[in-house]
Amino acid sequence: MLYTHFKGKDAIMTAVAVEGFAELAEVLRAARTEAPDADRALADVSLAYTAFADQRPALYDAMFAQAVNLPFATPGAPAALHAAFGELAETVRPHADGDDLGVLTETLWAALHGLVTLMRGGRLPRDHHHRRLALLLARVG
Repeated sequence: MLYTHFKGKDAIMTAVAVEGFAELAEVLRAARTEAPDADRALADVSLAYTAFADQRPALYDAMFAQAVNLPFATPGAPAALHAAFGELAETVRPHADGDDLGVLTETLWAALHGLVTLMRGGRLPRDHHHRRLALLLARVG
């Protein structure tokens, strides 16, 4: 049935990934806007990001591990991708201190993704997750 709406598996995975980025943007926006201050927002958004990956592993894999036909980091990227990155950028903005906001946001995103990927793959023990996040955020914030 899905193949009557999509041109194959790649198109389905791309649509799933875009929907995943839209959901991630909502989760990050909620964490950011509900935080009482910039430091708490950075911590809450980082926890929300890692929790999203942990609670939605198949969706996270569709977004980041599967081959999808999406133009990342370009003006032509779907709005959902821009929204998710934008939420991270708005969270990082108060901590940029003259650094390039885009590069700092990419660095936080890469660090969060790396922690998630290594932990999910059994390369990092879960029991130190909060300590790793605290160390990372102390360097960013």
